[in-house]
Amino acid sequence: MDELLEDVAFASVHGFITDNHFGPEIQQIFEDNAVDMEWENSQGLAQQSDQSDFTDRQICTPALRKATKVADDQLTDDVLKKVEWMKHHPPSRENTSQMRTYFKNTRNHRKNIMHGLTITDALSHFPRYRDMPSLIVLDFELQFGKDVSSSLLTNWKVDFLGAIMKVARKVPESSQAGLLLSAHQKWDDVDLCALKLLVAMLPSSNAYSSKKGKKSASSRVDAVNYVFQHKPIGTDVMFFAETKDDKYAEPFLLCLGTPINPTDYYVICDNTSVPAGTTALAAFDLLFKIHYIFSVEFSGCVHTFYNFFDAFFYGINTYTASSLLRSFWARLKTTSTKLENKCAENLSK
Repeated sequence: MDELLEDVAFASVHGFITDNHFGPEIQQIFEDNAVDMEWENSQGLAQQSDQSDFTDRQICTPALRKATKVADDQLTDDVLKKVEWMKHHPPSRENTSQMRTYFKNTRNHRKNIMHGLTITDALSHFPRYRDMPSLIVLDFELQFGKDVSSSLLTNWKVDFLGAIMKVARKVPESSQAGLLLSAHQKWDDVDLCALKLLVAMLPSSNAYSSKKGKKSASSRVDAVNYVFQHKPIGTDVMFFAETKDDKYAEPFLLCLGTPINPTDYYVICDNTSVPAGTTALAAFDLLFKIHYIFSVEFSGCVHTFYNFFDAFFYGINTYTASSLLRSFWARLKTTSTKLENKCAENLSK
């Protein structure tokens, strides 16, 4: 714990942060003894990551990947025919298997064509991404492996959903996270609630902006809007994408329906959209993967939030996680273990 506090103090002295950079939620978590108990474990995770090979799986953030061009397939007539076939054949039950096979066969060619393109242009070249979003997931799986690709959907409810909700109960009721939690009993989609709680609890990496020579903390409500925006059912999604505020330059989720129980999700990227299904967790999983597949940097306002998922839920860039994020992750793991032990005790009675 002393080392963590020294780390924070060093950053403050050298101008990396100010006293208010960390929200009250995180400050309170620092004060909890559980962080101290798990600090050794989090340091061990860092050492393990440092010793690992610098593989393609660990190459970098989405933006840095944009500068990494892969070796192209031999541009044979067969490759070009497969590309053209996919472009002119909408997905159907009959051709799904063939589509996925062709998609795998032409991956390197596709990545090189997409190099430097906007998402809108990439979707124009490869329209199957839009009407068969599972191909985005497949691309991510080909890049990082099945275990990494499935890690969030596999482990979220089992290991961390309850822990996130329990940790959030210790934050001040007047905070953004506290307000979200106070309405928890009204939420039909607890996954969406938990994801928003993480946005609110984790510090914004772009928490300060210059205004008339002064710096002021950005609203955590604004931070949530960089990941989730809500509109009623019947909203013209394409019109929304084409007319959205320019400040939302990076992909985010458009949630259609009531704020506590959306029924449809879309990833809004550039001035277009990609269907993201009907559940919050699967929609967010697709949103995260789109950043990598289309080489888009995480939004500065919620960069820490995405880095948290990047490092610990997907395990891609664990070695880049800050001491702050490691401590918060350790707290979630400790809380999750305690919940599992309590559940086991109840079952044994």
